[in-house]
Amino acid sequence: MIFANEDGFTALLLACFFGHIDIVAALLDAGADVNQVERKCNNALCYASGKGGVEVVQLLLARGANGIPQALAVATFKGHRAIVDILMTSCSMK
Repeated sequence: MIFANEDGFTALLLACFFGHIDIVAALLDAGADVNQVERKCNNALCYASGKGGVEVVQLLLARGANGIPQALAVATFKGHRAIVDILMTSCSMK
């Protein structure tokens, strides 16, 4: 069962948006879907990439997050160079 508000935001998406790595890890450990999307089709990786959360991005990728192209576009637009590098490296490893 997925608990989300009317816009599709889950606890995981919000934790990624606000950069709460401990909460992200706990939610993933409890079975949260790393690839769940909200109404506009953004996932946790996209939110973490847009906010500049390097550790959160690394954790999500380690847990199998999809959506690297979209997250890469967001990180590039926001100027988060470290995340761009992480995502590019992740793409080349797949």
